[in-house]
Amino acid sequence: MNQPKRIRSLLLAIARARSWFAWNLGVDRERKEEVYLDIARSVTLTDSSYWLQVLFSAGIATLGLVLNSPAVIIGAMLISPLMGSILANGLALAAGDVILAVRAIFNLILSCTLAIAFAILLVSILPFKEMTSEILARTQPNLLDLGVALFSGAVGAVAICKEVKGVATSIPGVSIAVALMPPLCVVGYGIGIAVNASPGNGLQVARGGGLLFFTNLVAITFAAMMVFLALNIDIEPVRESVRAWRATDRESTWVQSLAERIPAATILCTVIT
Repeated sequence: MNQPKRIRSLLLAIARARSWFAWNLGVDRERKEEVYLDIARSVTLTDSSYWLQVLFSAGIATLGLVLNSPAVIIGAMLISPLMGSILANGLALAAGDVILAVRAIFNLILSCTLAIAFAILLVSILPFKEMTSEILARTQPNLLDLGVALFSGAVGAVAICKEVKGVATSIPGVSIAVALMPPLCVVGYGIGIAVNASPGNGLQVARGGGLLFFTNLVAITFAAMMVFLALNIDIEPVRESVRAWRATDRESTWVQSLAERIPAATILCTVIT
């Protein structure tokens, strides 16, 4: 008899904690709607400026790694737009939004592929291919890197929710702290070295950079998901606004029709839409 009461008390305490958290951050219903829609719009595949940012940040990061220049690498971190797609994945998990998840994952895969391919091209062109300390520092991730990524993901989600005007997909402090683009460029550097000079060393470097990026990706996504869950961002009025926007968005309509062709995703799409 006491167990149902305990469960109700626990659920009530969680609801109060979520309300207090949202109130303390100043995130009301209108702000939740704005954040959700801004994040959903930020993972478009048709924005040419986004892809130019990916190319430029990958090029700057690759040259900074080869030149062993922390200042140049920081510049690449500042203009990297990858944080937006990763936070969108966290929001999709928190809201159970299959359509947003598919768009964010597809956007992230294309972004990573483009960055790695451009890094490989640059490394193949460069006449010098020595492994610098900046490159080697990103080939051996540890638990401290995981901790940095967790805190960065949480801070990034909170900063976006508190942002007054739109979603900033390149939050300067968070971008510098978690460093998403340099590990991808280390992967490209390693593959380029493996193809052009030393297969053994190159592949080892590529594996290390890939592991660091994957660690950052999982940690940021998880931390952002927890923040969005705590804010209860997917309330029914927000869902209604998202449904209305998706009815006019071509990419969302295409993704929804594609997902509905997959039996496992049909039920989830029905629940969300």
